[in-house]
Amino acid sequence: MRVVCRLLVLLPLAVIVGWMFGDVDCPADEIPSADAKFFREEVLPLLKESCQRCHGEKKQNSGLRLDSREAVLKGGQNGPAIVVGKPDQSLLMKVINHDGDIQMPPDEKLDDEEIAIFKKWIEKDAPWPVDKKKA
Repeated sequence: MRVVCRLLVLLPLAVIVGWMFGDVDCPADEIPSADAKFFREEVLPLLKESCQRCHGEKKQNSGLRLDSREAVLKGGQNGPAIVVGKPDQSLLMKVINHDGDIQMPPDEKLDDEEIAIFKKWIEKDAPWPVDKKKA
């Protein structure tokens, strides 16, 4: 009986947590095709070119990885890299705008068009499609 009572208490909590956080990575077929295309053609190349050399699989400066949605949401020593849907509250936007002590990339600021790509991606809730074949 105790087990049933505990399950009845924990089940609503699990539903609420699942609703609040949802899937971290989404199968590609669950993301609108325009958003998946935007990520693959605009965001991912920028991440690879400008960020993942220092914040990727092999190297994680400040404990930050930018090579999966889960890692971006988790963040590093300075907290989560993004706040989904809120670019103005996202650390990533602050650092790529060179607004503050931390400025990324450190050698040269991204151009306005590249910064706008990251802003749009965060506004779209930072879709990061995962192909079922690769997952």
